[in-house]
Amino acid sequence: MKKCGKKIPFLPRPIAFFGLALLPALLVAGESGWNTRWTSHFLIHQENTRSAKWIGAEMEKIFRCLRKELWTLSSWMDTEKVEVYLYKDRNSYLEGRFKPPAWSGGIVYNCGRRGAQWSLAVYEPFCPRTVAHELTHLYFASFFKRAPARIPLWLNEGLAEMMVEETAGRVKSSYRPHVNEPLPAAVFLKLKKIPDPDSVQDFYSQAHSVVRFLKKANSPFKFEKFCRQLRDGEDVERALFSAYGFGSAEQFEKTWKKWAAPSGSGK
Repeated sequence: MKKCGKKIPFLPRPIAFFGLALLPALLVAGESGWNTRWTSHFLIHQENTRSAKWIGAEMEKIFRCLRKELWTLSSWMDTEKVEVYLYKDRNSYLEGRFKPPAWSGGIVYNCGRRGAQWSLAVYEPFCPRTVAHELTHLYFASFFKRAPARIPLWLNEGLAEMMVEETAGRVKSSYRPHVNEPLPAAVFLKLKKIPDPDSVQDFYSQAHSVVRFLKKANSPFKFEKFCRQLRDGEDVERALFSAYGFGSAEQFEKTWKKWAAPSGSGK
């Protein structure tokens, strides 16, 4: 786990996804002393009653940036609030209502009902980079509805990585994430789990680079079509052909590498 403020590649707190038939919106008994703050797009429950009031404003700042890139995939984000549970520390988070896995640094719940349908649980210290990463997972997962398993690992993590940098506000249009040793596309596009610790940094960099290429170097409508194809059951290579016209993983790799070739940091 990296501390907040590290430059890319950002290695986020791992996040877990769970779906429940019923998840009460009201605070449970152990949360009765928490502060609750309403913002335009969030209902924030804070265990530490002395937590800074600026957290709500920071959440809205993150939201505005995410909306620019994710609204076409999650139009509900304008009208429905996300419930955010901010625990005072990691131990409290692990012992809280969501009973998250010990390895996780954040957890997303989809309770399957209207109004505060999605919940995010994280813990202090509040880290905008972590929240941006995990909110991206939340909004993106909602596009895939009941088929989250159809989200390729590299796409899910790469989009979250991209949005971390976008919300930080330091990225120029010429920016190309540096990738030390990229995996062949035919292998990378089929990864089901994050590689071992020795190569995880390269994985996140490559995922970020590939997603930035798909989203920023092409029409945004192509990215939306690509995601829709995946959601509806197409495999990655067929979806790439349908949305972008790449006839093979090799053709995609060649075009991506040409775009990704260093020409300045862009930051």
